[in-house]
Amino acid sequence: MSYSAKYCSLVTESQVILLLYTNNNQAREDNNKRLTAIRRTVEQNKTYNPDANIGMFSYSDELEQVFTLSWSVDIGELISAALKVMIDIGKKNSNTSHALKHIRESNLFNSTRKLVVLFSNARWNNLDEIDLEIQLSKQQDIHTFGVAAGDDCNKDNLAGVLNDPSFMFYVDNDDLTSLKSLASVTKYNNCTDDIF
Repeated sequence: MSYSAKYCSLVTESQVILLLYTNNNQAREDNNKRLTAIRRTVEQNKTYNPDANIGMFSYSDELEQVFTLSWSVDIGELISAALKVMIDIGKKNSNTSHALKHIRESNLFNSTRKLVVLFSNARWNNLDEIDLEIQLSKQQDIHTFGVAAGDDCNKDNLAGVLNDPSFMFYVDNDDLTSLKSLASVTKYNNCTDDIF
């Protein structure tokens, strides 16, 4: 007689890339709301899962690294570096699909849980290209999430490219509680069948 049982282990190793849109077609107030959401995302992720590595890029037309995935485990250092990112005054065009492609092709990830989190006003005119990059990333087990922060955020565009409403997290004014749910995806149970 054989018995089947599930064996589950908690996997905490994950890598999270924060991707901040810095074009000057956004109000400073809305950009500050996105920076506040980034601050809270770092706090929530590192508090909930200290094993999660966080990296950050900013972009308008070109991608710029703010800090690497292995740069620091110190929450204060990560937040300080993130909050120094300014709006790119000279740039009015954004290239979200290029930024996503760069991250997908650059072999930045080496963990089993790979996440990209978009912080943008999502006023994109190339939704098909962005959607394609997100689908190609998904084929490589890179999951893309979005944070809808700022009054200027086009939530329909953001939801449209993510293709899953559970991958979008809403931030309203001072209510940042949805970011706790975002932090929760950095851990997961891996279950296998053991046969005795």
